Amino acid sequence: MHTREARLRDAGQIHDLIASYSGDGTLLPRTLPEICENIRDFVVAEE
Repeated sequence: MHTREARLRDAGQIHDLIASYSGDGTLLPRTLPEICENIRDFVVAEE
């Protein structure tokens, strides 16, 4: 497994992941435009 900086094309999947954890209060919700605007703050883990 390795990590890389997130790219705009990852925004949809990041949004889905955050949404799945924001429903129970684990994470604060983020809109897709917020994620796109702050994509440089995200890291993606890949196998």
